[in-house]
Amino acid sequence: LLSGELPNGLRYRILPNAVPKKRFEAHLEICSGSCHELEDQAGIAHLTEHVAYMGSPKRQQISGTGSRTNAYTDFHHTVF
Repeated sequence: LLSGELPNGLRYRILPNAVPKKRFEAHLEICSGSCHELEDQAGIAHLTEHVAYMGSPKRQQISGTGSRTNAYTDFHHTVF
């Protein structure tokens, strides 16, 4: 396990990944989810996830490379 913080304040952790070989997995976890919404904001975390993730041109660049991508929002987290 390797962890640190970038100059912009982003904290990270790097975990070992033995299987499959020559592959890596990356997750961006934001500690904010649907429980942080006010009543009149219901669904905004999930909408933001879709806009940020599905609307990213960079996501389209990796399509067809054999990679798999996903994102989700739960009660406490939004993960890309």
